[in-house]
Amino acid sequence: MKNTDTKPLWDFAVSVYRSEGVSPACIVLQDRHGADVNMLLFAAWAGGEHRQHLAMAQIEAIDQTISEWRAQIVRPLRAIRRQLKTGPWPAPAGSSDAFRDKIKAVEIQAERLQLDAMAGLLPPPLGHVRNHSDPILANLRAAFTHYASADADEQALALLNPIRDAAARLAASSA
Repeated sequence: MKNTDTKPLWDFAVSVYRSEGVSPACIVLQDRHGADVNMLLFAAWAGGEHRQHLAMAQIEAIDQTISEWRAQIVRPLRAIRRQLKTGPWPAPAGSSDAFRDKIKAVEIQAERLQLDAMAGLLPPPLGHVRNHSDPILANLRAAFTHYASADADEQALALLNPIRDAAARLAASSA
């Protein structure tokens, strides 16, 4: 049964991503540490909107389920969009900017499809587990560690704070 008291994942993700400091943090986590931004936003949503702690095994299972979509659809679209910023000729140019914008719109749609699929994969709560830690931050750390365990230093982990703060504000406003 779907909880109608919570913000849908896509709406939540867009609101959080547009919050101050979140986009730059996400791009660094993605480009330098290999994190999947959609997984980070999903983890924040599970913790913020559902107050649910995700086990590492749950994150791994969800990631495995969506990994082919990300690898075969989302990443190639992102690579094309980014490449159009610098070339090959005739890009970048005013005439190629409209084409780049279309690729960006398709990339965003692909990310939305990924997030919609991930929302359907939210596992049921673990039951009577009493965990007093912040589920948003715990989920973000677990998701980040899944992708970047070798370089999960404090500086990298600090990049999770703007995401956590925006998700907590959003969850509080919808409570």
